[in-house]
Amino acid sequence: MLDRLFRDGTGFLVRYLTYGGLGLIGMHVVARRGLDGVLKITTPLLVFSFVCLLAVKVPGVGAVGMCFSGGFALGMMVDQVMVAPVLSQPSLPFALGKPARRADLNLSPDDAERVAARAADGCEVLGLRFDQDKLVGTRFDSLRALLGDAFIAVDLPSTSKRDHSVLTEQRDETSVQRVIDFLASKLQR
Repeated sequence: MLDRLFRDGTGFLVRYLTYGGLGLIGMHVVARRGLDGVLKITTPLLVFSFVCLLAVKVPGVGAVGMCFSGGFALGMMVDQVMVAPVLSQPSLPFALGKPARRADLNLSPDDAERVAARAADGCEVLGLRFDQDKLVGTRFDSLRALLGDAFIAVDLPSTSKRDHSVLTEQRDETSVQRVIDFLASKLQR
């Protein structure tokens, strides 16, 4: 998406996403090393986000979580610094076995309460997925229940069993633009 931002000349967002891109790399590194709970992952990301916020002087930070890191942006909503969470095909915990696992947002009860309160106060969450993506499970139903009208769901029609990566491998240009527009609307000064 950075190539698109440079081409579109959205300078403030390019600066922000350059910092945010480092955070996304960190998310993937942490995800590959194993998950010991969302708090251990999101706390360093929130600290990193706060430092970025001070550095670029925007109203808050945003995060684009994809696949393994898809739910991290949701977990970061426990702090006011997160103003633009994007969840693209959130896939952890793996949607295998019991229905409760397919619906699991990987939030503690206290964190779920805080995230719901932030949503009630107006913090919107953008979620993207292919409608037949088995890796996402029933998390979009859980997100709708937790966030209500603050959850902006983008359900793309699947054309193949392999459809999963909305913003990368099976890239949907309309969705990429939707993410850019969402971040721009939330992060402008």
